[in-house]
Amino acid sequence: MSGQNPPQTGSSYALAGDEKITKVVAYTSNIFARGEVVTKEIIRVSTWLRSPMAPHNLFLRNAQVLVFGGPGALQTQVFSEYFLTVS
Repeated sequence: MSGQNPPQTGSSYALAGDEKITKVVAYTSNIFARGEVVTKEIIRVSTWLRSPMAPHNLFLRNAQVLVFGGPGALQTQVFSEYFLTVS
């Protein structure tokens, strides 16, 4: 790794030199969410949520959320920021 991050377009968040953006998918019994998380460059995101270092809350940027149940059929919602509790 060169330590250089590519410029982020369409994002209001300026990455620090030791940060990266990773696309992730998370789900609960009611929702299925896809978005981007900002982590330190050294974090291996594929195992991050299963480790003792997992956060209590996940902050997704540019999130697309599918909501199951409720009134009507499947609902799709888009958020610039979305908080999800990790259990």
